[in-house]
Amino acid sequence: QSQSSQIIGVIVSDIVYDFFPPLVRAIEDYVSRHDFALFLCNSDENPVKEKRSVNLLVEENVAGVIMAPTVEENEAIELLLDARIPVVTVDRRVKNYTSVDSVVIDNAKAAFQLVNHLVANGYRRIGAVVGSPELYTARERCVGYRQALEHHGIPIDPAIIATGTPTFENGYTLTLAMLQQDDPPTALFTSNHLLASGAFKAIKELELTIPDHIALVTFDNSSWTELVDPGLTVADQPTLELGNIAADLLIQRIENPDRPYQNLSLIHISEPTRPY
Repeated sequence: QSQSSQIIGVIVSDIVYDFFPPLVRAIEDYVSRHDFALFLCNSDENPVKEKRSVNLLVEENVAGVIMAPTVEENEAIELLLDARIPVVTVDRRVKNYTSVDSVVIDNAKAAFQLVNHLVANGYRRIGAVVGSPELYTARERCVGYRQALEHHGIPIDPAIIATGTPTFENGYTLTLAMLQQDDPPTALFTSNHLLASGAFKAIKELELTIPDHIALVTFDNSSWTELVDPGLTVADQPTLELGNIAADLLIQRIENPDRPYQNLSLIHISEPTRPY
């Protein structure tokens, strides 16, 4: 293999999504201290676009790649491994993650905490609007939601569980449909802030108030979650820490390709404080 460049590739689903800017910023700060520059790509949760980005990074002979993979059966990662380019997955894992380093948060535990918080505040009919089941994070968060209900002996009702691509539009349409059912939920768990913002629009449109008519909890401390009154209860992810660890794992892998692989799961997550 020819000498690799001093460029690190980073692939995220969408840099506009509030979770990613601080993550990418932390990665850039870290790798720049080791004399690497950053090449950023957006996959738009599209495996074809992700693969195209990876092919471009392979052509550029990047020193390594940090990515939030679109799917767990991931061909793009295989391309990187075939090209002997070190790769670290962040926020999500892939099926064959034993041959790549990864760092994620304990999504199931964080979701459990959020739903547990709702139950502690007297809610029992708790709906869920979560991302697509093929997304690692969404599926893990749904597991935590279900575990919390089971833990409290609350029956799981498929009628108030909706899944879809984690977008504002889906948050809106899925929530609108759910709240117009004969027996709507009195609280709603959403798996990211885009879905939550769409859910919030639907709640407002139906002239319901939080928390009098419905409670709403979510992941990711987006600025709007504090600006609305009352502010929402949020599981705030340690994005800077995730970015730093991902960058550190990649630099270590570049410097020592034969070291054992590490798959880290952070359970540091801020406890929800408000009852809505």
